[in-house]
Amino acid sequence: MKQKRDNRTSEYDRFRNEKIAKHEEWVKELLKKYPDINAENIHAILQKEVGLVFVHVLEDAGVYKCTPKGREDFMRFVDSL
Repeated sequence: MKQKRDNRTSEYDRFRNEKIAKHEEWVKELLKKYPDINAENIHAILQKEVGLVFVHVLEDAGVYKCTPKGREDFMRFVDSL
């Protein structure tokens, strides 16, 4: 009888890989947030979560932050044109 292969790896093994080790904390957060994560929904979950991270990157990359001070500075710039 052929033994079914288990594709899961231990947490230790999973984060020994340098390329993904830097995402360990984020993965742990996702596992808490999505307790029913599986092969069918992982792609949609990752698309959503990467999008949320990217929104923060874009907000922080702006010349004028999306804060009261940032909006004030932006309006000062617009008024100077």
